[in-house]
Amino acid sequence: MQIAEEGRRQAVVRRRLLGMGLDARPIPGGRALVATLALRPDPFETLAGVPRRFASVTFATVGDDRIKCLKPGALFHLPLIRIVDCQSPLEIETRIRTAWQVRVEALRRAHRWLEKLGAEIEICEDAPVLAFPIGVEDRHSRARVIESGRVVLPGRGPLSGVSLRRAEDRVFPASPSWASALDLELALTTRLEELARLDARLQREERLAPKPEVAPPAAAPLQRPARILVVGTRLSSDRSLLESLRLRAYETVAARTAQEALKAFESTSPELVLAETHLGRFEGIELIPSLRGIPGIEEVPVVLVDDRLRPERRVASRKAGAAGYLVRPIEVAKIAAGIASLVRQPRRRRFTRYPERLSVRNAKGETAFLTGDVGRGGMFLWTDRELPFENLERYSITLPVIGESLGVQAEVVHRCSVPGSGRRGAGLRFHGFDADGEARWIRYLRSLEHVPTA
Repeated sequence: MQIAEEGRRQAVVRRRLLGMGLDARPIPGGRALVATLALRPDPFETLAGVPRRFASVTFATVGDDRIKCLKPGALFHLPLIRIVDCQSPLEIETRIRTAWQVRVEALRRAHRWLEKLGAEIEICEDAPVLAFPIGVEDRHSRARVIESGRVVLPGRGPLSGVSLRRAEDRVFPASPSWASALDLELALTTRLEELARLDARLQREERLAPKPEVAPPAAAPLQRPARILVVGTRLSSDRSLLESLRLRAYETVAARTAQEALKAFESTSPELVLAETHLGRFEGIELIPSLRGIPGIEEVPVVLVDDRLRPERRVASRKAGAAGYLVRPIEVAKIAAGIASLVRQPRRRRFTRYPERLSVRNAKGETAFLTGDVGRGGMFLWTDRELPFENLERYSITLPVIGESLGVQAEVVHRCSVPGSGRRGAGLRFHGFDADGEARWIRYLRSLEHVPTA
């Protein structure tokens, strides 16, 4: 269905471009169109003061409303350009020239910023960017600047051959504390070495991580990636920790404060919380009773993380009901087994079960079920047919009064039957909701807290 919709949109974009006289052709096997636009002879202004002329520009469509310039190389460095409301090639060209002018003005500001620091500036002829050398072993290594206060780290030097996990790691924001080119260079070289060490560490963990046993696809167990809420300024920005958790197939939700952590439970239901012991005016220990007070939550394991070992705080954490106490820095490889045990085998029930009767249908709408219990993590269905274990299906849950439906994927994790009645029951664990379905489901469950049960 989604592929058909994308094809329909692409056809609409192609007709629009063809109507402008542009020969838009699909990229083989891709979801984009490529077209070449002849440009007027008017020159493009440059930072060096030498105007440049381009005979044409080749661009690719991105979605149904934007384009990315591909050739010539100088225009490739421009951001995505919105053309959905353009009616002619001239309007598209005007947008491209405007984007170029915006980039040149940004470079002028960046040039003044680098001059103030005393940096050795190079104006690149092949692209609208500035560059300056970095004192690393590779003498050809250059950092690039596209706007004041944002530096693109080079792929040479310490990062030679390193594939960063996240594209945003390549961009380094400036600090107001930099007063000279030396401050800038020290900060950049330090960051380059940090990223190189992080990559080496993650590669080592990948090699040491236990390899999953290869099993036939039909026998492979279905498991939704467990979610871990990471709370605290330092923990939520610890790239090494977050990447190490993702390597082990955990989804991470970051919150800088206790208030953000509590609010996160309005739209999601993490199975584990890693929290700093000190969260400003709020102590990490206080999160434990606060989480239990959230509607629909019985007990979510909380592991507290301290910046140094404090025996008295470890004892207090245990008395408060914390599932663990760790000291920074955290080496995920050493605690991976403990994390897996907490998220997969909770000591107590994690989420409240509400005895609520709701109408549920399978994806095709052929079979109707009735719920017995519902909760944040799943639901119990009464059915007249056998639902196989580890069978991931789509269901539609109808909420009462407004008749709103939520789409959800779920798998059967246990079954039961009532002797002599022919009734069968199945406990389902949720894997994922459509769109904002999980937040709406949680809002509905919260409303049940105020409805008296018979």
